[in-house]
Amino acid sequence: MSGVVVSPETFEKVFFEHAEVLASVEAAVALVPGASKFEDLLVNVDEEVQTNRVRITSTSPLVFEVHSGAMEDTTSPRSFSDLQAKVNVGRLLFEALDRADDGFGAPAVDSDISKEVRGAWDIYCFGRVSALGLRMHKPRYLYNFHNWVGFSDAASEVFDELWSAKALSFADLEAKVADLTPTRTI
Repeated sequence: MSGVVVSPETFEKVFFEHAEVLASVEAAVALVPGASKFEDLLVNVDEEVQTNRVRITSTSPLVFEVHSGAMEDTTSPRSFSDLQAKVNVGRLLFEALDRADDGFGAPAVDSDISKEVRGAWDIYCFGRVSALGLRMHKPRYLYNFHNWVGFSDAASEVFDELWSAKALSFADLEAKVADLTPTRTI
């Protein structure tokens, strides 16, 4: 990777230091196998929104939109967490690698993806991040997955399959959640 750029240069609403955020993003790139193949990465941190949302908005160049809550220390509001930054950027890097793999068969970045399939893809990515050795609270991700696909033993089994999977395709993700029924509409 030739360049990582983090925006903004100065944070006004959260207690983040640009150098810390940049170092965490670069560390995530170094941790995720194959991520260094991307020539450039722009990470736009939206400090106006404290939610945990992260998404890829472009693959050429690679651009991540990250709400500041995704990099926030959960025990100290508005403070930076190196771990949370690595976990969430790592998830996006695995998604970017999936998107760059023609065999994976990902839809375009701006395509509508059902919340069930989006949830499956997130768990597949987070499972691979967890396998890198980053400390993650797996029950949190299981609960989120159940909110997307419903609370059932079948959903728990699919979660475990996704979390431990190493080589799935987008069609595999769709198939794994096809028979799961959300408990309620979110």
